[in-house]
Amino acid sequence: MSVARVLVIEDEANNLDVAQRIIRAAGHEALVATDGQSGLDIARAEHPDAILVDLLLPLVDGWTVTRTLRGEAWAARIPIIAVSALAMQRTASARSMRDATTSSPSRMRRPSCARCSRASYLRTPR
Repeated sequence: MSVARVLVIEDEANNLDVAQRIIRAAGHEALVATDGQSGLDIARAEHPDAILVDLLLPLVDGWTVTRTLRGEAWAARIPIIAVSALAMQRTASARSMRDATTSSPSRMRRPSCARCSRASYLRTPR
């Protein structure tokens, strides 16, 4: 098994910790940046195999980081995965509202995380 180097660009300590634990548990190396500018600097210096980038970052936001890296030849094919707690919060709120307005309690669905275990982006590369 080859070890992938994954750059995590995240300013929130808890999210950063979780991402690092997942990456290391899968047997890969986690590189870390806590703002968009240092993320760009580390990406350029280290040429990681994949990048997880928060969209709401200090100094340079995640959209700009992604756009900038996509414009550089060496990074054209590197997977860049955008993550944002804000988007997840909005989705969770929408689901809560939908479930709260269901007409019959018997029709309410229990949230399931079974999809998470099938996430191909967390599987170890072959």
